[in-house]
Amino acid sequence: MGACLSGGGGGAGGASLNGPLGGKTVEVGGKSVRVLKLLAEGGKAYVYEVECDGRRQALKHLVLDSRDGEGLENARREATIHRDLPKHAHIVEFIATDSRTSETGNTDLFVLMGLAEGGRMPDIMNARMNAGQRLSEREILKCFRDTADALAAMHSQSPPIAHRDLKVENVLWLAPGGDTYQLCDFGSCSIKHATYEDMREIQQEEELLAATTTEPYRSPEMVELYGKTLDERADLWAMGVLLYKLCFMETPFEGGNARMDILKARVSYPPPGERGAPAYSEATLELIRACLVVDVEARPVATELVARAEAALAGI
Repeated sequence: MGACLSGGGGGAGGASLNGPLGGKTVEVGGKSVRVLKLLAEGGKAYVYEVECDGRRQALKHLVLDSRDGEGLENARREATIHRDLPKHAHIVEFIATDSRTSETGNTDLFVLMGLAEGGRMPDIMNARMNAGQRLSEREILKCFRDTADALAAMHSQSPPIAHRDLKVENVLWLAPGGDTYQLCDFGSCSIKHATYEDMREIQQEEELLAATTTEPYRSPEMVELYGKTLDERADLWAMGVLLYKLCFMETPFEGGNARMDILKARVSYPPPGERGAPAYSEATLELIRACLVVDVEARPVATELVARAEAALAGI
């Protein structure tokens, strides 16, 4: 999961509009954190705007069943991965983490992180659409460029860290009116580099992918594992899907033929004017095409995507 949950306050049968921590002060990693307001929630996960050390920050609060060993392990693993990532302008800032047993016997896990005041990209895109507008091509390329830069930092680690769940929902706008974007949600990350030929291993990996990745963003090697190598280069395909969605408000792989379209990299582009689609530069469309290729060796690495995005920005 990550700090990228559905917007709004509590729903029917859930917490109050202020969430279970509304108005409280909690200690996270030795820091006193004052909860200001609920920003988002999903299931038993809550994200708050908080004040700590004189700064407004974000606090993710997971309410976990203490008997769910796998759930606890996964949540702690995500916090550890986030903590160990390099500090980077385009990766949401990690500040501290903590956990404790609640009065009800559940485990409360807290992750204190930087606050992206601009919000989640889908919310920004929907607000523009409701106003009869779209993201500008410059905004799209800057978002893509910053996300690729975050990815380059992850892929440069030893071993490389694959995000595995790149999508617009996991990109944040740092501040309204600004032009900085940050990657979040590290619960699906993997350092695994494997070629799949054993059917039992394929089944296990397919189950993991079904639980931790988002179908329209899956690469061909994720969709059909047999004989394929799965590593961080699956992220490069997802970058193409992300850019397409930023441009056209939907992914290129929707509907009943999505699986075969992914395997064959069949992508159609709405002509300018259709469904309100604007005209994009050839450089932007070529970035999408460069990512959405079946051959993993032919996909540009993340640093090259950054360079291509910067060149495209310079040309518009």
